[in-house]
Amino acid sequence: MKFSAFNVAAATLLHLTSALPSQPSTTQLTSRAVSSVGITYLPYTDSGSCKSASEVFADLSSIGPSYNLIRLIGTDCDQVPKVLSAARAQGFKLFLTISNTNSLSTDLNTIVSSVGSDWGIIDTVSVGNELIYSGHATLGQVLSALSTARSTLRQYGFTGPVVAVDLPRTFTSNPSLGAASDYIAVNVQPFYSSTTTALNAGAYVASQISVLSGVAAGKSVVVTEVGWPRNGNCNGVACPSTANQKVALDSVRATLSGRVIFYAAFDHRWNNEYWGLVGYYSF
Repeated sequence: MKFSAFNVAAATLLHLTSALPSQPSTTQLTSRAVSSVGITYLPYTDSGSCKSASEVFADLSSIGPSYNLIRLIGTDCDQVPKVLSAARAQGFKLFLTISNTNSLSTDLNTIVSSVGSDWGIIDTVSVGNELIYSGHATLGQVLSALSTARSTLRQYGFTGPVVAVDLPRTFTSNPSLGAASDYIAVNVQPFYSSTTTALNAGAYVASQISVLSGVAAGKSVVVTEVGWPRNGNCNGVACPSTANQKVALDSVRATLSGRVIFYAAFDHRWNNEYWGLVGYYSF
């Protein structure tokens, strides 16, 4: 899904790292089932306003035990501390996202101050979501932001992956993006292929992964976003329905051997998107 000159000089980086706070706070994770499936969560009400901390907690409580990771794709609405608190209590790990290159220092500050020293709960930090494909940042800006984010997060104790998330075609057109990411993180939505039925969704995702073999250079490839809508208009032979959502995601799970993150936990009614899985799809 699509959501809407960055150069960090040494002085800027020094200011950024000196301004970031350190909060020693470690919380033991509640145990969840071992799973290779995560899910994307956006903390907005049906009208598009921000959900409260209690609403976020209730949302995460309703996500089934098959999922062990929550992916966020922004930092607005105080979503990092809200989701972090709920995730700690409920045993989820988190995939965090820096919104854009121009919010790098602010978002890093939010992440570091929210997490403190409890980095074990953070699986991955991404610089943006499809920033290059969407035109919200250039390759150079993303590469610079990746370098700064990684060095800053390492300074504060995070040793996990720092990646850029984009489409397969973006990585094949820009091999340096994959080289700068700790793994290849790609969004693949078979519904947007007008010649792909729900039954062939897994095969489509696998075909998209296969084109990355030349740029992966031995790194793992993780599908960070894949789903299927329940409502809306057909896109060629790709048609939304509750039944097709199940067929498509079952196909993806049967085809992929690695980790995958489904889109999305709930419908995004403010945007007329009915891709939500909670209450409709389980495995």
